[in-house]
Amino acid sequence: SACRLKIDLTNQCPTTQLLNDPSNSHHSCGLVNVPLNGSRTLYAAAVSGATNYQFEFSHPGFLRKITSPGSNLLLTQWYTMPLQYNSTYNVRVRVSFDNGANYCPFSSTCTMSTAAAPPSQGNQNAMEGGSESMDLAVWPNPNHGEVVTLKLAGFGDDNEQEMTITVTDLFGKQVYAERTVLQGDMLNTTLDMQGYAAGIYLVNVNTTDHVWTKRVIVQ
Repeated sequence: SACRLKIDLTNQCPTTQLLNDPSNSHHSCGLVNVPLNGSRTLYAAAVSGATNYQFEFSHPGFLRKITSPGSNLLLTQWYTMPLQYNSTYNVRVRVSFDNGANYCPFSSTCTMSTAAAPPSQGNQNAMEGGSESMDLAVWPNPNHGEVVTLKLAGFGDDNEQEMTITVTDLFGKQVYAERTVLQGDMLNTTLDMQGYAAGIYLVNVNTTDHVWTKRVIVQ
């Protein structure tokens, strides 16, 4: 005799969305007047075991996907296809369990509206180059798939904070992620880019309130 077996793909590949709980300080669904200067973070509901979270921003004529190693995403005017002020976006989130090779389905859509104009203080956590007083140095650049050095100084003495180092291609696919704890005034580390296909990559250094981005050309 034979028996039937059903594989529950829904529970094997769970969905998530922007955190939709007004009583939670990380509530992110339906936000309005959002600045794009690195002072606001979007939070998705965490999924146990997920290695990547992909955030999708869309409105008529615009589609931007960006990945994060965690369930939160710092909002800045990214170098590639940046978000715009005075705009409303539909935001969806999906997760991967194999470092971005495959993704589970998107779930519910939330909206997010950006501020009418940049804050009067100016963007201090901006796009390529980071804050005005601190610059991310990456060399050799261009390179030939070799080890590159990352240096970022000016954090102040006795400073300890978590940061994330990621590398993405121009399509937004994350190809590398590392979490580290900065101790002291300077980040001084290396990335091995051996095996990377020729092209342009974005090296991002994220802290809780700043993001620095540099383009690296692999020849």
